[in-house]
Amino acid sequence: MVLTAVAVAAALCASAAGQQCDFAPAAGALIQNDGCDNASGSDANGGCNFASNPFQDLGLLTAGSSLEISGTFGSFVPPDGIDYSRRDLDWFKLTTTEYGTITVALSAGDPVTGAEMANPLVIVGNGHGVANLCDVPTYGAYGNGCPTTFSLFVGPGTHLVILTTDFEDDDLTTPQRYGCQHYLARISLEPLGYAVCDGSTGNCATAHESGGCDWPECCERVCAVNPDCCAASWDTGCAALSETECSMFVYSCSIGPSQPTNDCALNAQHLGAEQTIAFDTSTATTDGFNGVADECAVDIGNDLWFVVEAPSAGQFDLTACDTTAATAIEVYSLGQESALSDPSMMRFSRIGCWSDNCGATGAQVTVIDLAPHDHLLIRIGGVINPATGLAAPVSGNLTGSFARVLFDTGAQKFILCNGRERNLGLSSGWLSALQPNRWLAQPFTLPPMSGGAGQWSLEAALVKGFQPSGCVNEMMGYVFWSRPAGNPPPNGGAALGPSNSYWLGSGSVPYPANFDDPDDSAVNASHLFALAAPLELNPGNYYFTVYAANSSGVPANFAWFTCCPGGVSLVDAGGAFAWRSASYPAPGFTRYALPTGYSAQQGDSPNAIYNCGFQLLGSSTVPEAVPCPGDFDKDGTRSANDLVILLAAWGTPDGDLDGDGTTSGRDITIMLALYDEPCQ
Repeated sequence: MVLTAVAVAAALCASAAGQQCDFAPAAGALIQNDGCDNASGSDANGGCNFASNPFQDLGLLTAGSSLEISGTFGSFVPPDGIDYSRRDLDWFKLTTTEYGTITVALSAGDPVTGAEMANPLVIVGNGHGVANLCDVPTYGAYGNGCPTTFSLFVGPGTHLVILTTDFEDDDLTTPQRYGCQHYLARISLEPLGYAVCDGSTGNCATAHESGGCDWPECCERVCAVNPDCCAASWDTGCAALSETECSMFVYSCSIGPSQPTNDCALNAQHLGAEQTIAFDTSTATTDGFNGVADECAVDIGNDLWFVVEAPSAGQFDLTACDTTAATAIEVYSLGQESALSDPSMMRFSRIGCWSDNCGATGAQVTVIDLAPHDHLLIRIGGVINPATGLAAPVSGNLTGSFARVLFDTGAQKFILCNGRERNLGLSSGWLSALQPNRWLAQPFTLPPMSGGAGQWSLEAALVKGFQPSGCVNEMMGYVFWSRPAGNPPPNGGAALGPSNSYWLGSGSVPYPANFDDPDDSAVNASHLFALAAPLELNPGNYYFTVYAANSSGVPANFAWFTCCPGGVSLVDAGGAFAWRSASYPAPGFTRYALPTGYSAQQGDSPNAIYNCGFQLLGSSTVPEAVPCPGDFDKDGTRSANDLVILLAAWGTPDGDLDGDGTTSGRDITIMLALYDEPCQ
């Protein structure tokens, strides 16, 4: 799922200490284990940049102890380049068994001249509770000063420390600033200042008699302001401090007889991924948080709550246009959980907020990259007028629609060029008068239909690549072609347009904006666009091409990133290849192979090198099967296990059978009437 990461305020800070700068190798320091310029072609501690994830292990870091690392990092000129276009990152991992603050003090520069490196960069990741180190949320900062100090609060677990040079500055020409430099890093762990913060079970946003609370970092911050919150009791003043010091939310909500059943976030009503529900906020109260200007441009009043489950991997669209007054929608990620467990922490699961973005009133939202059974919490309400502090009642229809991922090549990856990493993009577009149609035909397969009947409606595409310098991309064009057995090129005769026997459909849309998918090797590589019109195709095998275009006759080029592991590889007696056209209709699509020296990374399929990155989304033209009411375990009948599930959902929407948004005695009555009946 693509989310906006909300970091705890001041999670990572940087400061310049006034000590003497010393970046010469220290006696007894650990030595970073590869050269800066990666002359061997492989980085011995390349971390998540490499498939095998070789982090240099620093071992156990205990409170009160420290360790030192001596090594080199910086920018270097690759063998096939002329400037400092490559950066060396040194990846380390270390383990802690307790809560505390990791501090990295970094000095870097030239040990011969004594010149300091400006803006060395430290990235620290908190691996507490995260199984895969490459999924650890990271926080980065850089600053001038020698040493420069960086800190991050962590819990027990294995954590990341990444050292390199600043990524943001484009001036790669100053040798003393860039180029391979020596560094000395001192890493230490400061333990909790208040022992009660490790083990307290009281909620930080709620007053309780014992000292401390159940979020160690917040507990530390609050007790640093008022030590009595740890030494005595966590009273209402401490709970209020948790809101200001930790961005927590003091939650309060109760439902009266005149209020809707989904007036509280803890009692959200189920909304199907493909469903329309009428809503009316005229008798609703407000229990969501407001007043955080950098999170939402408006405050929301008289809010109602809904929860949506993704039926598969895909994209969810939510629309509430043509409402009766100014409207805002806020979306939170619940992950695989079906309900909000701790409303005081809801701020940290927030995806975003949208208001009045589909006409004079109303709002619409798109959430991409959802995994099967991901749940979204939806808040909808009126926009509060700052002058009155009130929101007008809002009513209308809330409509959900879901586009499934029908084909996905997976993330784009580095390739190796003569043993060195590169992001490879294969050009697609109007490159010149001699190459007016430089296209790639990427194979894909649409899966069988559930039940064996119907077609897939292709509605959107996500492609991975970039616009090379000097090109003007105004439009993104696309073509779909049939792919017969044997994977022949999609030439299909001499005509370029629809008379081509392989040609199935085409279109052109405004060139889409780019955004970052952290799974890709290149940043901001993803481009999502809706097709100009849905295209209905049977399950089976096809080709897809996408290309850049403009109206000015200058080069337009979409460099389509390769080496995606989930693509369909084309292989013949000569090995892996791609169907590529320099112009059309003659010579049309011909066999294309890269020069020698190109290969996939170690551990990846060698045939994936021509698999350009894309995702196709759509829906079935056959209506989805209506769920069987009461068959919660989906075994085809209403049985004792379903009754147990219903009782466990008491007071929540998860066992609702009568449509009132909650599980109550009426739902038990319905379940007993259906008991032992098979689904039709």
